[in-house]
Order: sequence, then structure tokens, then C-alpha cells
Amino acid sequence: MVIEFNRYKLARFRTLTGALQVCGASGLLVGLTIPLLGSLAAAGISLQMACGLIVRIKIGDNWWQCIPATIFMLLCGWLATVIQ
Repeated sequence: MVIEFNRYKLARFRTLTGALQVCGASGLLVGLTIPLLGSLAAAGISLQMACGLIVRIKIGDNWWQCIPATIFMLLCGWLATVIQ
């Protein structure tokens, strides 16, 4: 990931990105008992993946490299709407 963040020219955001991902994953787990928190966590991860997809497009990655961010963005966006 260090190499990837250097390639994106966003190395200074690597720690923040990791912390947000851990918070989002924790929020999804807590969401099993507190649905609103799970929904908010899924929405946050979806937003983070959308930002990641935008970065990949801006630096000229091919469509194959964009697939994981797209799938996770759509999955978390769907989760944010169905968690009740």
C-alpha cells in the first residue's frame, strides 16, 4: 500500500485512510446490534471507495484496476440502504 499511495501522490493520507477503514469495519460489526451505526458505516465506506475510484480514474488506471473499488462502493452503498 505504501507504493500504491506514492503512485497516487497521496502518501500523506495513507494513515488517515487506514484509520477510516478500520473505523468503518468496526462500525459494520457494531451495526449487527445497532443498525443505524452499521448503515452510517456502510455509507462512509461507500464514500471512501467512491473517492478511491475517482483517484484511480484521474491517474489513468485501466478499468480492470478500478473494479475492486467499484464493487466495494456499490456493495457498501447497497448495505447503507438496506440495513434497518
